[in-house]
Amino acid sequence: MAQFDVYILPDGAHVVDVQSPLASVHRTRLVIPLIDPSDDTNVVGRLNPQVTLDGEPWLLATHFVVTLDAKLLRARIGSLADQEWTIKAALDFLINGF
Repeated sequence: MAQFDVYILPDGAHVVDVQSPLASVHRTRLVIPLIDPSDDTNVVGRLNPQVTLDGEPWLLATHFVVTLDAKLLRARIGSLADQEWTIKAALDFLINGF
């Protein structure tokens, strides 16, 4: 498991793993759901930035950040490592408000 890898959960939801590899002492991972841009009308720019996975746009649903059992993260479908700073900025906005 690598930070910023994207997985499909058993229920079909897409999530991005945002947990640092240095914090991998538990069997859980901190993830942010990815949602279809057409599914949400309450988008806050810095909190819900658009990211691109395999050429497809997704919204980062940072306000739904959650910890999941790592066993659920089996179906890796890609990585958003190239968009690391966009993801970190969204987390900063959620936590710090800027």
